[in-house]
Amino acid sequence: MAFHPLRPQFAVACELDNTVLIYDYTTEAGHVELLQVLETVPVHAPENAVADIHFDSAGERLYVSNRGHNSIAVFVIGPDGRWQRLATESSGGNWPRHFAVAPDGRFLLVANQYSGEVTVLPVVEGTRALGEPMTSVTVPGASCVQLIS
Repeated sequence: MAFHPLRPQFAVACELDNTVLIYDYTTEAGHVELLQVLETVPVHAPENAVADIHFDSAGERLYVSNRGHNSIAVFVIGPDGRWQRLATESSGGNWPRHFAVAPDGRFLLVANQYSGEVTVLPVVEGTRALGEPMTSVTVPGASCVQLIS
């Protein structure tokens, strides 16, 4: 689950059905309303399980990791105010569990568990959303990445 940094919204990653649920909420009344259900992988993707979910610090993008499809789904807010999938790009390894968005929003660091590495992916403009891996470091069984400032 991830809270939007600016809007009264949160997103829930649904591991077993490859979806993300987007909710509006009010803190005063404790009201929660389901707004959208979004698919994280293409229709004919192999068996998959959603893992991690994060908004960037500006609240412009939502990222979700897909284990099995070995990808990161990238969502943006469309002109109509609804979230839409911009791209589903390679995680740069096998079995992306956890990932972290750099504070400046320019990179994702992805813990690819089965390939035993942490991969750095650049955030790019346009429909590609994420570029080719910039580098990776061997971390046997990598499963979590935390950035320390």
